[in-house]
Amino acid sequence: MVFWWIVGILAVGAMGYYWVMPAVMAISFVAAWAWVTTLFVVGAPLFWVLMIASFGLMLSAVEMASWLDESSYDHYDYYGNMMAFWTMAGTFLLLQLMGDIKIFSYLFSAQWYIFLAYFIGYFILGAIVSLPKLDVYTKKVVRPAYDNHRDSFLKRNMIADGVMPDSLKDKWNESLPRHLHLDVKHHKNRLICWMIVWPVTLFWLLFRDVLLDLWNHVYDMLSTVYQRIFMRHFKDVASDFVKTPPPAPPADNVGTDVKLEAETVTARRGPSTY
Repeated sequence: MVFWWIVGILAVGAMGYYWVMPAVMAISFVAAWAWVTTLFVVGAPLFWVLMIASFGLMLSAVEMASWLDESSYDHYDYYGNMMAFWTMAGTFLLLQLMGDIKIFSYLFSAQWYIFLAYFIGYFILGAIVSLPKLDVYTKKVVRPAYDNHRDSFLKRNMIADGVMPDSLKDKWNESLPRHLHLDVKHHKNRLICWMIVWPVTLFWLLFRDVLLDLWNHVYDMLSTVYQRIFMRHFKDVASDFVKTPPPAPPADNVGTDVKLEAETVTARRGPSTY
């Protein structure tokens, strides 16, 4: 009798294990998923961590697309574009699955036109931002690189007047790296990268290319004042960097030298006939 009681208890326990454990696991999974889907809600700590990480990666993509390295130009373009695209796509996907910004939900709903409007508006703004970015980039990066390459070429071919002779123009054209040719199509990849992550491109354009120029201008205006403040603390040692001029010759010697020079000139010309 006792034996059958033990068998019954074990059977009930086994059935409870096989029925209860899946239920517990299912409830745990639902609870975990509910927690995971709130990780990146707007304002949560992990939301800001995601934003900072995404911003850093996209900024790296913008910088990678702004490098002008002759040996690895194509690689920088490729990796910059891939980093920009996947960072943008991954960020929106995480916000879709684990946050409360459901951009992709509009794509499969009756309000799909909202997603389409976002998509079109995003790339229109990206195209607009790429225009001043290209202008600044050409002025600060491409043109100086072109001038340096040109000066080196003329120096190697012993051209001193700075004018490219017709006899060297074919050789000059062949010596130019692809990205220094006067055709914007060679910068297509970097332009696409700037458009993909245009918010970061715009931020970096305003911060580094505009504000930094403004700060440099302010520094140039105040450089004299800065130097005076700086040198106030070095008045006693300023003479360490100034050489003492050699003493002037005595006045008598100067007069004697002038008189001797005049007599020498007169002797060479002979006596005056007037």
